[in-house]
Amino acid sequence: MFTPKVEFVLPSVAKEARVLCDFCEPQEVGFDLAEVVFQCHPELKLALEGVTDDKKRMRICHAYANTYRKQNSKQFDSALRMNIKGWQSVEKKFLTALSEHVETKFPSNRKTLKAYVSMVPVYPRWLHNWTFNVSYFNPGRVREITCHEILHFVYFKKWMEVFPETKYEELDEPHLVWRLSEIITDVILNEHPYFKTLFKDKQRTYTQFQKIRIEGKRPVTHYTKMYKKHLRSGKHFEDFLHEIWDFTKKHQKVLMSV
Repeated sequence: MFTPKVEFVLPSVAKEARVLCDFCEPQEVGFDLAEVVFQCHPELKLALEGVTDDKKRMRICHAYANTYRKQNSKQFDSALRMNIKGWQSVEKKFLTALSEHVETKFPSNRKTLKAYVSMVPVYPRWLHNWTFNVSYFNPGRVREITCHEILHFVYFKKWMEVFPETKYEELDEPHLVWRLSEIITDVILNEHPYFKTLFKDKQRTYTQFQKIRIEGKRPVTHYTKMYKKHLRSGKHFEDFLHEIWDFTKKHQKVLMSV
């Protein structure tokens, strides 16, 4: 079975600056993660205080990223090596098991999946080219981050095969399809017989989803029950997608309330 290779690289300063700027901008929709960034980069928070001009914000983020990378160049090289080492031993088995479980093949044009070892303490993924960020600050999380993001890519590939009417923008926040994906990705990693052996701790979805209740229970409780039932049933993954999507649409109002 064809599986891609994950290539870990250091992002360019320009890319770091763009991602920093994206997460530091005030968010009108979706989840505001600026404070997560500022916890690791308090000096950047001070530099951006009161800045409302987009171009100025970008200049500040670029200057900050450039300085930070130079000052911590040895640490970045070390984090790069640690991320590579932490992933290589599980790559082939995980990717093979993932493709078989979701019942879809990796695209033949995705021979390499690029993982950026980033100073941004949030881990975005880019669906258009199947690239994503992993952690500079905590290389020990490489397995869970890499598994999570690649599962997103494969899950959405399967989703579009099952629900081809889905608009591409629905695969990102704040849309309902995206919200379901964030919850179900961690459910799969926590409950799949092989995947769950790869991590010391349970994977936890966004805190926003942990605060809401469906019929008196957290959403993840309902989806976990459905996934365990699916594992016992031996049915196709497509059947599982239909089941969770029906449940999600039924409770759309609650899931879109955060």
